[in-house]
Amino acid sequence: MALPITQIDALNTPVDGTRFSSVKLEDGYYAAAYRGTDDDGFITTYSYDGDFDNITAISTLEHETSVQQNAPCSLIKLDDTHLVLSYSGVDTDGFVKTFSINASHVVTQIDVLEFETNYLNDTKLVKIDDTHFACAYAGDGSDGFVSTFSVDGSFDNIAVIDTLEFETVRAWGIDMILYDTQHLIVGYTDNDSDSWLKSISFDSSYDNLTVESSIEPEYVYGEHTAIAKLSDGWIAYTISTASKGWMYAMKVTGYSISKYAGAVITIVAISNTSLVAIDSTHAILAYSGSSNDGYITTFFFDPDDNYRPAIESDLEYDTSLGYYNSLIELGSDDTPKTYYALSYQGKVLAVTNGINKTFSIPYQAPQPSTDNGAPFMLLV
Repeated sequence: MALPITQIDALNTPVDGTRFSSVKLEDGYYAAAYRGTDDDGFITTYSYDGDFDNITAISTLEHETSVQQNAPCSLIKLDDTHLVLSYSGVDTDGFVKTFSINASHVVTQIDVLEFETNYLNDTKLVKIDDTHFACAYAGDGSDGFVSTFSVDGSFDNIAVIDTLEFETVRAWGIDMILYDTQHLIVGYTDNDSDSWLKSISFDSSYDNLTVESSIEPEYVYGEHTAIAKLSDGWIAYTISTASKGWMYAMKVTGYSISKYAGAVITIVAISNTSLVAIDSTHAILAYSGSSNDGYITTFFFDPDDNYRPAIESDLEYDTSLGYYNSLIELGSDDTPKTYYALSYQGKVLAVTNGINKTFSIPYQAPQPSTDNGAPFMLLV
């Protein structure tokens, strides 16, 4: 059964925005980091009502007044009142900041660490626990790095624990997930525009980062990586070749990753991807597609057919522009439906601007999981 996608509300950002990264706070609130006016760095908090309607901007902090480079930033929450942000700032150096959010949802900076003094481009944060997180990024020479960090009990005193160079030539279009408590999975594109997934472990002290395994899912061309964990043993993985967008089911056994079933998303290249798992057999993807318009697509991963993905629903959410998507789940209700917020760069009356939208899709219970058959790739 299809999962139709319905737009609920839309609101422009308080200042012209691009390069978004969003995170849900407690129920009824979320925050978005972005590059805004004069290339400065901003974080805005938003509220929405019980129907996931009436998006309202509450407070905006201009946290970087020098320059936030035109590169992805990454925002995560350590708890409902504390955030971490990584971004490329002055001299294209890499910075990590912590922030607090008070009861009025006003954001205040706590600490800042310049952890990369040569170069930082793509960056992706993941939370490990309330006082530890990891950051994957393209650093010096555009090589791929991942670092683990700690903060103290007051979310202050950011410190690097360990750093691993996992790619020595080029790592672009980086995405990363925390697969389990001591296991990261990083996706990226190398110097030949081939795509890679790597499993990286760390010990109980968040130290000794080690590449445990790697797979090159797309040998010819694969960019605009996005990863989401479906369940223990399975991840959803999307890339774009030169002429098609692809969704894959990838099986994870220990630290080993295998490519199983794949399906074509579109017959044109895609970009600006943001992928969220709905449950263990469904995922939702926001992306730029034909003519750079904005699209959202839901997928079903069939557990009786090696989790082969199939498109369930499509929505062209912006017919002018859909860049720099950041999609987050807001919650569900007893309808039952699940609800999502999307922050992206669109166009309003032919002028680019940051836009926030909320969406609903009916909830469909995950299908029973089986594991049969050999690894399979669909070729078209």
